Amino acid sequence: MIIGILLNSKSYLPEAYAYQSFLQKNNFKVILAYNETELINANVIIMFAGFFIKKKYINKKYIIDYASISTPPFVKIKDIIKKKLTFKPNLRLFNSEFIKNYYNFNDNIPFVIRKAGIRDQFLNINNFKTKKYDIIYSGSIDSRRGLQNIFTKYLNLGCSILVVGSASDTFKNYFQNYKKIFFTGRIPYEKVADYYCQCEYGLNYIPEIFPYNYQYSLKFLEYSAFKLKVISNRTIFMEQLSKKNKINLISVDMINNLSDLKNLKFEDIDVGEYKWSTILKNIKFDQIIKDLCAE
Repeated sequence: MIIGILLNSKSYLPEAYAYQSFLQKNNFKVILAYNETELINANVIIMFAGFFIKKKYINKKYIIDYASISTPPFVKIKDIIKKKLTFKPNLRLFNSEFIKNYYNFNDNIPFVIRKAGIRDQFLNINNFKTKKYDIIYSGSIDSRRGLQNIFTKYLNLGCSILVVGSASDTFKNYFQNYKKIFFTGRIPYEKVADYYCQCEYGLNYIPEIFPYNYQYSLKFLEYSAFKLKVISNRTIFMEQLSKKNKINLISVDMINNLSDLKNLKFEDIDVGEYKWSTILKNIKFDQIIKDLCAE
């Protein structure tokens, strides 16, 4: 059986590479492509929720993955259009119960809920003993309102910051007078680990606006896998995660000087249950695909 996974150029889509790895280990052939025409030989096509009005191939099985809610502005309008106009797939995947309930599809299309995960390889990498940077921030940049102020705060404390991801010239120019902030630009997802290893602290920042504050913080999990000392702002997800794992949440508002940063007690969480291989094994993802092909 051949499984096609449709990528897009705007997102990293770690889910896509997790599906590829898991399915290949279970003897499926997997094709990743940015154009659906390249998936003409696939039996099943997995695509990530967007504006797909009709199926390109009527004889293939389709899975639509709802990895997140649309981003501001006009979140609800975008998602209403996405919900109403997108064709009905053979199966839907949801990143969480919250996202499933948010879309509230009233049809008989089967669905599976799977959590956000981290690459298995992230748990088998040796960190550098000598750190090149104090703080790493990885992820969306320009859309994170308030991030400039947080960077400025830590730069003024004397910390060095490594920023991984695409930043506009306007954002970068804001920091042109600071010598200890470094921008990598967009890098391949598989290379992110190289940068995590060079840093002492991980900055996890989620704007306290809908829908960001209700969704999984994948960066927190990735930082934890590398045993980084994680600084985060307070969101609904982070409060729930801290409570579940019985750890203290070290928030950005707790740190006002370097002594705070060095003396606060940072606690690890066990990220084993968040490995993609564990998540996909638990939902029997390989059997789901086999059953879909057999229909």
